[in-house]
Amino acid sequence: MAASTAEGLKSQIAAAKRELEEKTTLTQQLDSELQKANERQCLRRDLDRIKKRIALREDINLDKKVERDMIDRDMCGDHLPQGGYHVPGANKICVGDDGAASFAKNEGQVMNCSEIVAKGEYVWRIEGLSWLENTLKQNGLCYASSEPFTVGGETFAFVYNPSGGKVSLTAEEQHGSLAIIHEDDDGITFRYRIFIKKRGGDFVQWGSTGDECHPTTDTCGWAFGPDVYQQDWGHRGTKVGIFGLSHKQLLGSEWVENDSLTVKFELEVRPDDWYGRAPLKPHVDVPQPTISADMRALLDEGKCSDVTFLVNGEIIKAHSPILCARSEVFEKQLTTGLRESTSKEITIADCDVATFKALLQFLYTDSFTCVEELVKSITTPGATPGEDSPHQRLSLLQGLLAASHKYQVKRLRLWCEQQLCESITVLKVCDVLCQAHLYEAKQLEKACLSFIKNHMEEVVVTSSFGQLGKDWPQVMMKISIFTAGVSEARASPAIDAFEGKAETGKKRKQPES
Repeated sequence: MAASTAEGLKSQIAAAKRELEEKTTLTQQLDSELQKANERQCLRRDLDRIKKRIALREDINLDKKVERDMIDRDMCGDHLPQGGYHVPGANKICVGDDGAASFAKNEGQVMNCSEIVAKGEYVWRIEGLSWLENTLKQNGLCYASSEPFTVGGETFAFVYNPSGGKVSLTAEEQHGSLAIIHEDDDGITFRYRIFIKKRGGDFVQWGSTGDECHPTTDTCGWAFGPDVYQQDWGHRGTKVGIFGLSHKQLLGSEWVENDSLTVKFELEVRPDDWYGRAPLKPHVDVPQPTISADMRALLDEGKCSDVTFLVNGEIIKAHSPILCARSEVFEKQLTTGLRESTSKEITIADCDVATFKALLQFLYTDSFTCVEELVKSITTPGATPGEDSPHQRLSLLQGLLAASHKYQVKRLRLWCEQQLCESITVLKVCDVLCQAHLYEAKQLEKACLSFIKNHMEEVVVTSSFGQLGKDWPQVMMKISIFTAGVSEARASPAIDAFEGKAETGKKRKQPES
C-alpha cells in the first residue's frame, strides 16, 4: 500500500512538473508579447505627437497667411508707406485734394494679450506623509503623483519626491521636491505659483512666481518648480526641499498637520494663438463690487437700524429685513408675534460679543473674511499679534459652530465644521466630538473619531476623556465601535441594547463652546 502511494505521488509530481514547465513557457511568451505591446504603444504615442505637430503647423500656416494678406493690404509690415495710408482702428493721416494733411482721431482701442489666458487653482493633499517614503519604495516609484488635470487645453500633474531626486519624465533628468509636470508636447506658455498650508493657518507662497514661455519646444514631461534643476547643471544655488527643508525636517515642521501636507497650485495658461486674432475692443475700467463692504459698513455704523441686540452688556444695532432674509430663526423671532417682534430687542445670553458680531457680519456679507479676521486676531500671552493659539482658535470655531447651528446659517455652519476638522487637538478632541454628536455634524464626528483612534495613548489620559463615560455614554459607545473597526450597521444589536438601557442618556450635556 505504501509503495502504491509513493508511486502515485511520484506520478503526481511528474505531472505537476510538466504543468509548471508549460506555465513557465507561457510566462515567457507573455513577456515577449508584453514587450511588443509596449513597443506598439510607444509607436502610437509617436504617431500622436506627429499628428499634433501637423495640426500645430496648420495653425501656424494659417496665421502666416493672415499676416501675409494684411501686409499686402498695407495693414502691417516692415515697409509701410509714409503718409496717406490707412491703419484700421488707429489714429490716421488723411491727405486732401489740396495736399494738406488733416488728422482724424478716434477714441482709441486696446489689444488684450491676456484675454484668452485660462486660470486654474488646485489643492493637493498627501495624507500619511510619514509613510510616503516606504510606500514609494514598496511600489518601485521615485515620487508621488497627482491625477492629471487640464488648464487652457494643457494637461498637468503634480509630483512630490521626498528624497529631492528625479521629478521629470524626460531623458534629461530634472531633480527637485515638489513640482508641476507638463504632460503635453509642442510647448507651453504659462505662469504658476505654489502655496503650502501652515498648520492651523493659511496658505503661504513657496518660492517666486514661475513664468515659463517655451512655444516651440517639446516640453512633454518637463518639471517646473522653485527647486527644480537639471541634473547636469547642479542646484543653481537653490536648496532642494520645500522651504529648504529635507523630508525629515518637513515632517516635524509647521507645514505638516496631522501627518498631512496640503499644497495649492495656481496656474495661468496662455494657449497657442496669434495675438492679432484676439478682437480689439474699447476698454472701460469697471470697479470691483463693493456690496460686501457696503453691507458691513451698514451693520457697523447702525444706519437705519430697527433691531437691538444686547450681548453681555454691549448693544449691537441691526436691520430686521436683512436678518429675516438670511435666517429663519430671526424671521420667526421678528415676525410671528413673539415679544421680540414688538420690542425689536433681543437678548443674547449664550454667545460672546466677538462671536455674535462675526455671525452678523457673515449674515450681512455672505463672506468668510470677517470670520477669518476674528480667528487671526486671537493671540496667546507673550505672542505677537496675529499669531494664533490652536486651543483658542478651536474654542472660537466651536462657539461659531454653535451660533450658526442655533440660527440655522447652513453655509457658515459647514465652514466651521470643515475648519474644526483641520484644527483638532488632543486636549479638545473629546469636547469637539460631543458637539459634533449633538449637532449631527457627521464629517466632524468622523474626523474626531479618527483622531482619537490614531492618538489613543495621548487622548485616554486626558480629563475630558474620563468625563465622557460619565456625561456622554452614547459618545463613548461610538468611540468603542469606531476604534474596533466595526460599522454601525454591524454594531446595531449593541447600540439597540445600549439605548434600551440608557433612556436617560438621551439627555445630553451641552459641550463647552
